[in-house]
This record gives sequence, structure tokens and C-alpha cells, in this order.
Amino acid sequence: MRCIPPLLASLALLVSACGGAPQPSERGARIGMSGDDTSGAGAAASAPPAVAGSVELALRLPDGAFIDVGELRGRPVMLFLFATFDAVSQMMLRPLEAFHAAHPEVDLIGVATQPDARLLIDAYVHALSPSFPVAYDPEESLPGDDTVLGPIEAIPALVLLDARGVVVARRYGFVEPPDIEAMLGAAH
Repeated sequence: MRCIPPLLASLALLVSACGGAPQPSERGARIGMSGDDTSGAGAAASAPPAVAGSVELALRLPDGAFIDVGELRGRPVMLFLFATFDAVSQMMLRPLEAFHAAHPEVDLIGVATQPDARLLIDAYVHALSPSFPVAYDPEESLPGDDTVLGPIEAIPALVLLDARGVVVARRYGFVEPPDIEAMLGAAH
């Protein structure tokens, strides 16, 4: 039996008290999180074709929907790989919230990477209420030396994909706000 740290147990209680999973935000619906588009004319129809090195990664949201990173081609995508229990990952939320507000042209997605992330993600979202979608890799292939994002050596990590879906920048640990902004220059 796994030991659940007291903070996570408290977060789980908070989730149940708040009434379950959050609804996707308008920004989340814009990046393909909503299952409302039955026309087939969603993000996949407008995504440019893949090029050599384009990232194809399916991430699952707490409500069971998927974000297909490949369908987001055409716009830069910043992936925030984190662990829900990690203090440095939690410290990154404030600068990422500011970046997210200042750069609506960039799709920012949080990706919980610890084992069994699906069990903890609801509590994390309810407790910290990030303005960007938070998902997990159902394949549990992140982090590691040989991932679709290249080597992910540490958590937290920021991985920037350009509009073609190719990794153009990555940073590890706590990243200062000016350095997050500087990463964006690699996407142009």
C-alpha cells in the first residue's frame, strides 16, 4: 500500500468537498480540450502537417478528454512538466500564470509526470486553480532519457515547441520570468 503524504490527502478531501473535476475553460476549449465539436472541423483540421521532429503526444485531462499536442501545430506550445507534490514545481505557477496572461498566442499546458499522476491531478487543479489546462501522460513515458520531447533530465521542466511542433527550447528547475520570456524567442 502506498503512503499518501498528508498534503495530498488534504487535497483529495478538498476535491471531494468542491464537487469533482473542473469544467474546461474557454481557453482550454479553444485548444481542443472540449468534446463539443462534432463537425470534425476542430484543431486537427487547421493544424499544419507534421514535419521532421514534430512532437506527437496525447495527454489526458482530469475529465478524461485528450489534448493531442500534434493538433496544436500552427501556434507555439509551452509544456510545463511537473510533479504535483514538488515545491519547486508549485513555485513555478506564479511566473507561468503571468506568462500565460501576457502571451495568449502561446498554448501553455501543465503535464503532471509522477507515477499515477491521474490519481492526483484533480486535487492539484482544485487546490491551485491554474489558468492553463493540466493533464498527464497516460503512457507515463515522461520524464526520461528517450522521450518524444527528447531527454527530460529533471522536473520541473519547460519545453517549448515552435509552430511546427518541434522542440526549440527547454529549461529545468525554477525558471525566472525573464528566462521564460527569452525562451519564446526560440519559437520565432
